[in-house]
Amino acid sequence: MHEVLHELKNLDKNKAVRWDYISPAILQIGAEGIAASLTNLYNKCIVLEQWPEEWKKGEWTPVSKSEDKYDRKNYRPITVLITIDKVFEVY
Repeated sequence: MHEVLHELKNLDKNKAVRWDYISPAILQIGAEGIAASLTNLYNKCIVLEQWPEEWKKGEWTPVSKSEDKYDRKNYRPITVLITIDKVFEVY
């Protein structure tokens, strides 16, 4: 639980809200109250070897690789995941 609490408290609250509409700032504010439940949920996912389908969804965003932003070859896709999934990735 301490790891999850640490990650929740250290979220960048300036990051954008994802498709789940849960802001990192709200997770950071409520960290003390949700860390235990979130830890139990993560552990259950590990034991069952299943991950919630909705949490696997991400938003594809093009990011420029070089200075010429008008050349589409200079872009690479990244996947923006929901914050709950990002907290788990730290493990």
